Amino acid sequence: MSSKKITLKSSDGEMFEVDEAVALESQTINNFNEDVGGDSSIPLPNVTSKILAKVIEYCKKHVETPKTDDCNADEELKTWDANFVKVGPATLFDLILAAKYLNIKSLLDLTCQTVADMIKGMTPEEICKTFKIKNDFAPEESERPLTSRMTSKKITLKSSDGETFEVDEVVALESLTIKNVIEDVGGDSGIPLPNVTSKILAKVIEYCKKHVETPKADNRNADKELKTWDADFVKVDQVTLFDLILTVADMIKGKTPEEIRRTFNIRNEFTPEEEEEVRRENQWAFE
Repeated sequence: MSSKKITLKSSDGEMFEVDEAVALESQTINNFNEDVGGDSSIPLPNVTSKILAKVIEYCKKHVETPKTDDCNADEELKTWDANFVKVGPATLFDLILAAKYLNIKSLLDLTCQTVADMIKGMTPEEICKTFKIKNDFAPEESERPLTSRMTSKKITLKSSDGETFEVDEVVALESLTIKNVIEDVGGDSGIPLPNVTSKILAKVIEYCKKHVETPKADNRNADKELKTWDADFVKVDQVTLFDLILTVADMIKGKTPEEIRRTFNIRNEFTPEEEEEVRRENQWAFE
């Protein structure tokens, strides 16, 4: 590593002096350095000190690990990476945001893959069962044909780039965020979604519409068909997948496990003693 240092300034004003080779793992910092030089501090307004410290730790490890055909070194780095992303959901999604903003491809790949692995192969029903999410529909409501559940009422959604989408209310209400907005202020004048582009909103509406239209019944063929559809749905480029992940990340960012339960209507069926044991055994997840 060279003796030259670059000073990075986090969004909350903390300074980090790092080796140039480490800082230049970020293409964003590299471009800034080439355009205006790095003699003064480089501001990073979208990265907090907590997350920047983690990013620097990651970059430093990857710079220090020699790029050779040494299988042992490669396995050691993979193990280190796996331990690095054993963080709470809020920290994980903040790392995704930072990796995209700083343009560190290997870190973005690692964090996105970690999220993908968490939900891989799960249908919405399996996710509900795994996380004990309460189904608000009574059995007879779930099995009721779509035509009786769909209403003529429409909800207008407005994307961050100004495009409007008129969707059936039952489709829009698949989103608890939209449901809460409607309950609080109503949806007659349209609902702005400042963090979702028209491209991603169209994909989200497509997903919700498919899941509303698929009967909730013990039909193995329908269940298998939906699993296949879900698998095809997420066969998108990495940027699109990342933006889809962010629509969820934004909903849980900065929330405690208790707040996440309330946001997604997850019923906690653990006793206080059982929950304490789970927290103790999985302490990394509650950072």
